[in-house]
Amino acid sequence: MNLNRYKSLFNYRFILSLSLLLILSLFLLANTRDQLGDVNNDGFINVQDIVLVVDIILNDDIEYGEYELWASDVNDDDATDISDIVIIVVWILDPPEITDCPEYYSPCTEDTTECCLDTTSHEFDYFIDTLGIYYSWINDVTIIDDNDVWAACFIKIADSSSSTGYTRYNAAHWDGDEWELLRIFPPPFYFAELKSIFVTNSSEIWVGGTAPMSNMNDEWIAHSQFPTAETGWINDIWGTSSNNIYFAGSYGAIVHYDGSEFTLMETPTDVPLYRIHGSIDGDKVFAVGWSIYTGQNVIYRLDDGSWDLFYSVYNIYPGNDDYGYVYTAYQLNDTTYFSSIAGLWKYNHLQETSILIPANDIFVENDTYSNIIVNSPSDIFLVGSHQNITHFNGSTWYLNDDFAANYDFQSKGIDFKDNFFVAGGYQSGGNNATITKGYRE
Repeated sequence: MNLNRYKSLFNYRFILSLSLLLILSLFLLANTRDQLGDVNNDGFINVQDIVLVVDIILNDDIEYGEYELWASDVNDDDATDISDIVIIVVWILDPPEITDCPEYYSPCTEDTTECCLDTTSHEFDYFIDTLGIYYSWINDVTIIDDNDVWAACFIKIADSSSSTGYTRYNAAHWDGDEWELLRIFPPPFYFAELKSIFVTNSSEIWVGGTAPMSNMNDEWIAHSQFPTAETGWINDIWGTSSNNIYFAGSYGAIVHYDGSEFTLMETPTDVPLYRIHGSIDGDKVFAVGWSIYTGQNVIYRLDDGSWDLFYSVYNIYPGNDDYGYVYTAYQLNDTTYFSSIAGLWKYNHLQETSILIPANDIFVENDTYSNIIVNSPSDIFLVGSHQNITHFNGSTWYLNDDFAANYDFQSKGIDFKDNFFVAGGYQSGGNNATITKGYRE
């Protein structure tokens, strides 16, 4: 026994502390295992752990296990000494509470300072609605709430009074009970298919065909000043407010709307752009496109007002230093999520680092995921071209096999809000338009 070290313990008045702790041990932290301070690994931090720490300090002749040495070194300074006992005493007298876990994270247990990613439920009840006759489809959908859903589309309804035998519609609205088909083309526009739809944070609805139209207070407005000749079809719309909206076009053009004027932005490409999304502050915006003629796949990034090439490949399948084809982008906080042939590519634009979740982990081998929604890092939807729906809950990836196996649909647009999921597309073989609604249990 080392008498000098033993005497030093008394200098810290541990006789008094240990007496107090015998009483206070009734108010212990909640059960856990493998935790710093729980030296005997019994699920509690109490006087018994202090006694064991004292033994470790005083008894040089005893060889303690790896766990005991790790758990007793609570300040992680590679030594077990009096300072570790002081920390354990403080923990028992005033159990640590986590109050500063980052967004989307929570304490793993009540008696640890570790934060873990929140989890969500995989369980959804899905319902399928079919609209129109042959060669009808949904191009895009957006949710205001579960009783207010809009779709951009091309839908035909049998009509014996028409010379063609059908009537065409380019929009659909869900009121919670049924779908209403609409023909949106305020003067001076003519009827045209709608490719995209977007709702601003003020619930102003924007739709895009060959030119944009907007609706506020049930009145559709035609924006004829839009540079249609340079843009082509408006494949996607995204923005942060009614005064900051971007339109991605089939000629590789991007148009910005500031609330009063449309500005054709300079983009050094003629590759059709199909997806556009950015950060909530509008600081970072990504546009994704590809050409069936040249085979080129591109991603452009808006940085300080300029669109710069961020990624470009010609090979569909991933090579040694690329991710193969990328089909869509979704931005959340400082991370952009790209759905690619290689898997889910997560790019942190602050650190300029990339992480790839391999294709096999997210069931890409069963489909090509053309749509992604990231509600939070623990609530991610990937929907494939064949309506395979894969969900990440913060811990596991889940493929809805029953849904994918029983329905042969093509998916084109998705949205998710407040435990309500919507995917639009069409039945394979050129039949009805389809809309899938999912309600989280």
